[in-house]
Amino acid sequence: MKNDREHSRFLQHARAMARSYFVLIKTGMLHDLDNKALKQPVEQLVNSVNILLSIHNRAQMRIIGDLIYINDTPLSMDDALFTHVRKMSKLTESLKLREVTFTKAIEFEDLYEMVEHIKTAQLRDDGSTYIAGLDLHKIILADCDQERRELPQKQQSLHAYLVALLTIKDLVTQIQSDKASRVAPVKRAMQHLVSMTYADPALMLGLIKMPRYKNRLFSHLLNTAVLTIVFCERINADKNLAANIAFTAALHDLDWRGQGDRLMTIRELLRIYKGDRHGQSRLAILADIDKPDGSSIAQLISVAARYEELTSEGEEGEPVLPDEALRRIQQEVGVRFHQTAVKLLSAAVGIFPVGSTVELSDGSLAVVIELPADQRLPDSPIVKRIKNADGSPAGQQVIDLHQNTTVRILKTVQAQELNFNVSSVFLA
Repeated sequence: MKNDREHSRFLQHARAMARSYFVLIKTGMLHDLDNKALKQPVEQLVNSVNILLSIHNRAQMRIIGDLIYINDTPLSMDDALFTHVRKMSKLTESLKLREVTFTKAIEFEDLYEMVEHIKTAQLRDDGSTYIAGLDLHKIILADCDQERRELPQKQQSLHAYLVALLTIKDLVTQIQSDKASRVAPVKRAMQHLVSMTYADPALMLGLIKMPRYKNRLFSHLLNTAVLTIVFCERINADKNLAANIAFTAALHDLDWRGQGDRLMTIRELLRIYKGDRHGQSRLAILADIDKPDGSSIAQLISVAARYEELTSEGEEGEPVLPDEALRRIQQEVGVRFHQTAVKLLSAAVGIFPVGSTVELSDGSLAVVIELPADQRLPDSPIVKRIKNADGSPAGQQVIDLHQNTTVRILKTVQAQELNFNVSSVFLA
């Protein structure tokens, strides 16, 4: 238990160190050193570094690819950290500044000196040589030429999800700004996402429960794509086909004004699909969205998009419980959706979909983590108990409700009302 607490404390301050370092460098590049904007990130970085030094006797950050390692431990990346890494990539690569090691307890003056040298190096043609020749006593600035290390499956899946999210964000932002738009990065991101989802579809269903990106459209597009990949995995579809469907789903709605303008999406895609031999077929698919007699691929995207929309923001800004979302979609069979696509949605996510927070018959709370395709009843998934009936932590005990008949699901509950992040269960 003590080791668990110490590791949790280490991770807390490791993330704080990474965040405050990036904010400090970014702020330092924009302002003079006496600007008040530097005060907060300096204070936070001093605090986190000195605490890490007290725990591990060193505080080292390495940037390997678009991942961050603190004292050789990979950080669980969120969209904020990914954004920091990507925005800083030009600076870190040009100065060969991908490793920062704090050897002793630091003070404010040490960080101001470090930032001053980085600002100087940025302006020099030999900036990387200048950085390599520095002697800052307590801080070592260096390059890191290691390749990306192998991560656990959970971290690989999270990495694939976040990379796809930021890649979609970049493309949509380019389209919004009427800039040259490259679809190839999104295609590659979808291919990687397919590999990760086919390896563990339940985990990816858990990740789409993550808190939404600040612009909800990006999360909606990505989560719709993820759901279509889960559908494809469920029917053993070819991975290349799954990637193509996911790519189409990832750009199925470019109405960033939220006015329900389907033609806006078509117009933008006509522009960016120039030279894409599959562009016309993708546009034909999108024209069939929400039509019960539309193509099979359009139907997959339709039900995925509707399910994601209902469970994330509902119809009046309030998310709908997953089982209720399923019921509403089933009521629109023949009007908006085809029965086959709705059945596939139900089979893939279950009556109590993966990622649902549920109340069990013994009064405890749990999260649905898997619905194996083993002919079990759909109301008997595998769950992970998170709270006992008295409200105390349950140690995240895994229960197979098909095997354990002494307890059953009573109802689903909103995770938001419990102030609980569902995705943390899948990444634990």
